[in-house]
Amino acid sequence: MASAAQWLKYGANDKCDSIEALIKDLDSDSIGSVLELGAGSGALIAEIKRRGIGNRYYAADYSEVACRYLRENVEGVEVFQIDLTKDSPLGDYDLVVISHVLEHLEDPALCLDLICENLNFKYMIVECPLEKLLISKVKNLFRDQTINAAGHVYFFDKKSFEEILTSRLKIIKNRLYAPYSKRESLKFEFNKHQWSWIQRLMKSFTMRWGPKYFPLFWKMYWIANHAVLCAKKSEEKRE
Repeated sequence: MASAAQWLKYGANDKCDSIEALIKDLDSDSIGSVLELGAGSGALIAEIKRRGIGNRYYAADYSEVACRYLRENVEGVEVFQIDLTKDSPLGDYDLVVISHVLEHLEDPALCLDLICENLNFKYMIVECPLEKLLISKVKNLFRDQTINAAGHVYFFDKKSFEEILTSRLKIIKNRLYAPYSKRESLKFEFNKHQWSWIQRLMKSFTMRWGPKYFPLFWKMYWIANHAVLCAKKSEEKRE
C-alpha cells in the first residue's frame, strides 16, 4: 500500500490543480465540506486539505485496507468504509470529488446514478482519463487494452464521458489537460519496474517530454485527463 500511496501522491498535485481551476469562479463561501469518493490512499483529499479548499474533509472507499491506511496516515479527515452504490455517508456535502475512479468500473453510468440517488451534495467534480483517442485506437489494434497496469476496465472519449455525466448532472465547467510525470515520479517508476535504458527512454518521452512540450497534440490524439464541475439536476429536469 505504501508504494501505491507514493505513486498516487505524485499525481495529486495535477488533480488538485483541476479542482482549484474549476471552482475559482464559485462563491468562496460555497465550499465548506469536501468528500472524496474512492479516496484510496488519501493523497488527493490530503492535498485538498493542505491547500485549504473547504474546511471539513471526508473520504470514502470500499476497501478496508485503504480505509485503514487513510485513518493511520491522513489527519483531519473523517473516513467511511462503504459501498457507495448501496450506502450513503451521513450528512450533506458542498463538494464531492470522484477522481480517476469511473474508469475502474464495468458500469460507471449505473454507479454514478446510484451515487447521485444516495448522496446529497451541492457540486461534484469528476475527473477521468480519455483513452479512446486516435493514437490509442491505433495501438489497440495490436494489443488488448483491458490488460493494463492501471486496472482500467472502461475507456472514455470526451463524448462518452460527458454523456454519462449529463444523465443526472448539469455540467458547469470543464478542464482538459495533458498529464505528464515530474522527474521524481518518473524516477520512482524506473526504480519500481527496473526498465532497460531503451524502455526508460521511451517512457520518458511518452510520460514526460511528449505531454509536457506538445500538450495540444497529446490531449487531442494520445491521452488526456478531463475534469468536469457539475451540479445535481432537479428531479423535474431529469424527467
